[in-house]
Amino acid sequence: LHGFFDTLREELWDYNIKVTILTPGYIRTDVSVNALTPDGGKFNKMSKFQAAGMDPGVFADKALRAVLKGKKEAAFGGKELLGLYLHKFFPRLLYRNLRSMQAKNTFES
Repeated sequence: LHGFFDTLREELWDYNIKVTILTPGYIRTDVSVNALTPDGGKFNKMSKFQAAGMDPGVFADKALRAVLKGKKEAAFGGKELLGLYLHKFFPRLLYRNLRSMQAKNTFES
């Protein structure tokens, strides 16, 4: 997605259309409550990660400020944003950690 939006930003430059990529960490929403389990049922629980996430209003305010400032990219969240830096500088380490975490945390509440 970043490649697509980076290219879109450059293609629209002459039309004075700006593109900001927002990368949120955990935001306290019902996304995990509404997630589906492997059998297709509703998860119906707030993930501990979502519960500890940023307030949606705080995120909206930060996102709006980033867009109004014309930032190309803005990331918001807590320690989960470490994944962005691992992806950029140590991608194999990130992928290995994600695989090991997946089995433990998939439907943990």
